[in-house]
Amino acid sequence: MTALDLQRRYYAAVEAFITNHDDALVGSLPVTGIKTVMGEWHRALDALDHGEYDALADRVDWAARSVYSTHSGTVDRMSPSPSWNSLSSITTTSPMAACMVH
Repeated sequence: MTALDLQRRYYAAVEAFITNHDDALVGSLPVTGIKTVMGEWHRALDALDHGEYDALADRVDWAARSVYSTHSGTVDRMSPSPSWNSLSSITTTSPMAACMVH
């Protein structure tokens, strides 16, 4: 079993729990609805499954670093984080990266 297979099993278990306890859970996430959370989780699993790592760059650290290194052309493996000043040269449609750049 791969890590992705395990995540899909977790997802299925949570989805079944939500289905069986929907009335009790409706108010538990007042700002972000359960459907939104589950939808984002599902999209992330699908992106991983299809190797679409750039689609995860606005929510997963290693994917953001991968996009950064791809656009900058270099990777400093010794540095704990990229220079935030150099991020301004990255152009992306990622909402999170756009927030970091601006």
